[in-house]
Amino acid sequence: MASKIAPSAEYVAAIQANNEDSGILIGRWVVDKLERQPLNIALLSGAKGSPVGQKRREGMLLVIARAQLTRSGCTNYRVVAQGWGGWSNNGDLKAMEDILVVHPDVNVLLAENDAMALGAMRAIREAGKTNGITIVAVDGQKKDYQLIGEGKMGCTAMNSPNVLGRYVVEAATRHLNGDKQLPKVIYTPAVLVTKENVQTYYNPNAIF
Repeated sequence: MASKIAPSAEYVAAIQANNEDSGILIGRWVVDKLERQPLNIALLSGAKGSPVGQKRREGMLLVIARAQLTRSGCTNYRVVAQGWGGWSNNGDLKAMEDILVVHPDVNVLLAENDAMALGAMRAIREAGKTNGITIVAVDGQKKDYQLIGEGKMGCTAMNSPNVLGRYVVEAATRHLNGDKQLPKVIYTPAVLVTKENVQTYYNPNAIF
């Protein structure tokens, strides 16, 4: 999972997804979807010290707390466990298996990327809890779009290579044309993908 460019590196501009805003969109969706239900959250993280994962989970948890306070004047959520999956399917399969043994009351899975959510779904299915856990993640892989459309996954936030590529080309063109005002960091827009809008973004022929 890519991180930020080192501050000491010489570069014109960095193009990246807005991870915090993606987390915020997901957290708000969770509260809107589950309304006043107590949230027993399993958090599946990629790698310790990763700024990408940190921004994503901070955005999710911050807005869950804010949204619950706004609705009812108090918070009603617990992060019952945090597992580390190394950003991969297999890593989160084992992590989620362990979490469900100790915390069978989990009803929300926040995964810091789609690949880990897919691995965790196998553990959830094998535990017979498919209908009892709302699953959300970040990245917008083709497989996740398919599962969202089928109602088997709640939502994801889009981190599209196509959009990133377009922004890179636009920034490079501006720089080569003499634009000296490029920001050091340019964020792509945060987009929430749910069952209601997934067909707008789902491409069965996509590689990612």
